Amino acid sequence: PLQLYRPPELSESAERRWHAWTAHWVMKSSEDDKAEAAMKKQGVPYIVRKLFLRWRPERKFTINEDGYLELNSKSMLGGWIVLCSAPGTEQIGSYFGYKIRTVMSWEGDTMIAANHVTDPSGTTQITLSKHYIDEDGDLVNSTISDDGEYNCYFKRKQV
Repeated sequence: PLQLYRPPELSESAERRWHAWTAHWVMKSSEDDKAEAAMKKQGVPYIVRKLFLRWRPERKFTINEDGYLELNSKSMLGGWIVLCSAPGTEQIGSYFGYKIRTVMSWEGDTMIAANHVTDPSGTTQITLSKHYIDEDGDLVNSTISDDGEYNCYFKRKQV
């Protein structure tokens, strides 16, 4: 079971606390074969799987006015989805007929987005999207469901 993690008290410098995260991240590699297999098991239509695998995800992390890390995730439609990392934060969205309710939490230094995905038939599955900084200082996004697990690796965008 997931346990909610409260980030360090806001009296600690947010810039220092979140320094490793705050950047614009671009995909460097991904486990497309594992992603394809997991989505196929979930019944995601072929054309949606192909669109997803052609898409080049990006992440931006910023610090909001309350001192929490904010995840900005580039959507397949080109805009940005913004999620506050404060434990318990919820967001509702809809893409290609799928309804998604996301609930944020932390497990140690790993940010977790629990995505409750309801397909057009009304069936709901939970997919965890875990973000963490690896030992090389790169961002890793692990996607985990009952149907499989796959990773996407990001590097800092050079400005």
